[in-house]
Amino acid sequence: MPEINVMNITIDEVIEAYGEHYVNEGQNMSNLHMLPFEEFGTQSAGTLVETDQTVLREANVRVEEVLQPYQVAVTSKGGVSFLPVNIPLYPVKVDVSVEPRKLVKSWLGFLTSNGRTPEDYPFVPWLVNDYIIRQAKEDMELKAVYKGIYQAPADGEAGPASNTMDGIEKHLKDLIAAGKVEEVVTGAIPSSAADFVTQVENFIRSIPERYRYNYAMELNMSRTLRDKFKQGMRDKYNVNYQQTEQLLRVMDFENVTVVGRASMMGKNRYWMTTKENLLFPVKGFSNSNGFDLQKRGRVLDMITDWWMGVGFVQPELIFTSNQD
Repeated sequence: MPEINVMNITIDEVIEAYGEHYVNEGQNMSNLHMLPFEEFGTQSAGTLVETDQTVLREANVRVEEVLQPYQVAVTSKGGVSFLPVNIPLYPVKVDVSVEPRKLVKSWLGFLTSNGRTPEDYPFVPWLVNDYIIRQAKEDMELKAVYKGIYQAPADGEAGPASNTMDGIEKHLKDLIAAGKVEEVVTGAIPSSAADFVTQVENFIRSIPERYRYNYAMELNMSRTLRDKFKQGMRDKYNVNYQQTEQLLRVMDFENVTVVGRASMMGKNRYWMTTKENLLFPVKGFSNSNGFDLQKRGRVLDMITDWWMGVGFVQPELIFTSNQD
């Protein structure tokens, strides 16, 4: 008989403290305390695109000038070029196998019931809604959407979340290496918060004028750098803002807002583009909030899968510092 792999449910310390039996003392799910999860917040940096394809295909249009001095003769001028852009989607999944009956003879017995089927236990919806779905979103945010580098899994082994897809950082570095995006040389992050504000302002001034003023953009950075920028605004301009949001608007460039991303934790790079230029193609994304429940004897398998990816469309609209 093949081995059945199940998720590790560690209750040894609970049994040691409360005994190997269930006593109803009024305990319920409000007595279960978890650390907060990160949300999939970096999704708001771009545009979510639902698709039935496994590769999102777009096209960039390049045009030439058409205006010319007048003359009677017709002298055609201008040109249109169409350049393909492909953003791949990656298949991802969540598989969790669990044996809920392990909880019966413990203080955690309130998560079980006298029913014959483990999928009817209160433990199952708690596990799915309070842990698995929220953990999957945190994994996407902290390990995949920005820092991810795709690597095919080994047969029969569960791979790390960081290998599910190529994230934003990988795309930025590939575009830089290909000469399609030019990094702005900013130097190291200053120790002074006010100097950091100056560095960001100089970064934005280096952007071509036609892009610097015509688009509303978010300057993405780690939350630590965002807080440094906010403090720097207070220090440099010695003003008391009534609204915190105003501290995150770059002085003289009100179309640029500084945003801290959990996905960039520990990173010194900051970058910006338009929301329309950063696409998050997804296929079957609603599956990330639901599971197919399957029984194997006393073991319950909870499985789901979907496709997701991220990518830029127009390299000319990507602006990034040169610090990792």
